[in-house]
Amino acid sequence: MCPLFWFVPFIWIAYGFFTVEQEKACDREVVERGAEPRQHASCVRDIARASRRPARFESVSLAGQRKRVLENRIRSIVRGGSTMKKGVRVFVAASVIVAGLIVLGAAASREKLTAESAWARFVGSWVNMEYAGAQPYVQMTVLKPGFTGEDWMHPTDASADGIWRVKPKKVWTDREGNIYLQFFNSYTEPLTASGVATGTARVLMRMDRESKVLEFTGNFGPEDGTYPERIDPNAKIEYFSIYSIYHRKL
Repeated sequence: MCPLFWFVPFIWIAYGFFTVEQEKACDREVVERGAEPRQHASCVRDIARASRRPARFESVSLAGQRKRVLENRIRSIVRGGSTMKKGVRVFVAASVIVAGLIVLGAAASREKLTAESAWARFVGSWVNMEYAGAQPYVQMTVLKPGFTGEDWMHPTDASADGIWRVKPKKVWTDREGNIYLQFFNSYTEPLTASGVATGTARVLMRMDRESKVLEFTGNFGPEDGTYPERIDPNAKIEYFSIYSIYHRKL
């Protein structure tokens, strides 16, 4: 338990109690095998005096209490010894508590991200004034609650040039904390100036963990086709695929 939860001070405190009770159990075994209690206590005292450093596994929490620990140990020898029950109870209780907290924390971190909760993080205005992607026909994309989106040829236009709806398929996060949403996209109102984005598409959308960069990869076509599994910045529109990159509008 100590190597597994080395970063939890409570475990080392419990281990300190455990080692003290372990020593007491050894003392009791010595006495039960025939050693005279006071003579054994004197040996323990002499060894402690001769020792230049504490025991190898002594708990840091007990470093300032070595004298008291030694006194209690000698008193335990003279009065009949001790068992490990107390130390075992403390150590086991600490281990169970810490393990439980770790499990709960891991379960919380693995909590399933739903399409609704993911979309709520995507909601906002996203702009690409530099036209860095392969699709330079939209300067701003606005994602709204209710799985709807808007395409704007120019952010200063009086109204959106394209309105589309999203049908979520799959959502996940990667090790870097990026959020992915795979969905079917259908335009209810096509882009009036370009016409390129009319119809339907199978799309993968990714947002970085800081919620600042948004990327799209997709293929035009019906809902029952193949959906992209990774973001492809090299997608070309002439091959009926799309790639766009945007930054959150502040």
